[in-house]
Amino acid sequence: MLENDLKTVKDQLSSSETSRKQAEKDVDDKLVEPDNQNFYPSSQNQDDSSALSSALHEIEQLKAQLEMVAKSEAKKVRSHVEDIESQLIDSKKSEAHAIQLVSETLTQLEMAKKTVEALTSSNGCKAKQAHDEVALELQQLKCKSGHREAELEAELRKSRYVIEEMRESVIDKENELQGIFDENDRLTTRIEDLKIELKNKERVFEGLMAENEKVNKKEARVLEQLEAAQRVNAEMEVELRKMKVQSDQWRKAAEAAVAMVAAAGGNGRVVERNGSMDYSPRTGRMSSPYSDEEICDDDDLMMKKNGNVLSRFGELPESQRDDAVSMVYEDNARLRDLVYSCAGAICQLQSQINELQEQLAKAQAEMLNLQCQNKNLMAMICT
Repeated sequence: MLENDLKTVKDQLSSSETSRKQAEKDVDDKLVEPDNQNFYPSSQNQDDSSALSSALHEIEQLKAQLEMVAKSEAKKVRSHVEDIESQLIDSKKSEAHAIQLVSETLTQLEMAKKTVEALTSSNGCKAKQAHDEVALELQQLKCKSGHREAELEAELRKSRYVIEEMRESVIDKENELQGIFDENDRLTTRIEDLKIELKNKERVFEGLMAENEKVNKKEARVLEQLEAAQRVNAEMEVELRKMKVQSDQWRKAAEAAVAMVAAAGGNGRVVERNGSMDYSPRTGRMSSPYSDEEICDDDDLMMKKNGNVLSRFGELPESQRDDAVSMVYEDNARLRDLVYSCAGAICQLQSQINELQEQLAKAQAEMLNLQCQNKNLMAMICT
């Protein structure tokens, strides 16, 4: 658009040059035919005035066109890039200078007009001299306009180049900014996903901690039950050992009594049966109505007690020895049943202990599994 305007200015300058040449030709004609000037002074003056008016009108149009071109170009440059504001200011200064030149040209044209008017009233020599001066001034103005036109074209090309570079830079910056926005959106989405995953991991961790607490309580309860069962088992084993010792002692006493009954005579003192063998929970010992004291687990003392029992069997009459022997067998059977029941209870306790140990092993395995899961979860949270 600016190039078209420059072409238009060139055309207008050419037309101005044509008008100037026409004015020179008219002046020459005036100098050649001075007599005709006396007859047609008003007509020639009118032609010169019309030529000057047309020249002034063209100059005004050039001025208006230059102003329009400069304003439109400045508006476009300001709208595209703010960084070339200084260059636009320089362009405005140049425009102001051009306007000043146009104003000077107008002043010079006014002076030329006055000179032409003076030519109509002065002699031909002065008119020729004034015409030459006007032609020289017009030539100088044309040269200045040509130089200024070249400068404006160079500035225009430079401004277009700078604008194109700035436009490419702005496009690159916009692409880079769009890439940053996309990366920011992706990172924001990733952060939200990580927050949700972290909340899920926290819920899983809380569940594992609750499960771990339950397992710990269960393990403590199983350990307590195991310790209680082990204590009961130890107590039952002690009782069983005592009962085994007493059973062996009574078995030996019964065998000795049977042997004595088979070999003894019929004299002796009658001993009534007041009871059978009893077990004392307080002392943990077996007692018999035919013994003076409770049976203990000491070997020396039991040998002494067995001697007393055998001597008393020897004192019994033959009619009561069978009763004594049967009584001994009954007490021995009761003792054996008690021993068997204790052995059964011990077996049950042993099975319970085994079950508790299995439960404890399972609880420990679950504890190890939960610890592994906790470690894995903590590692995932850390990463």
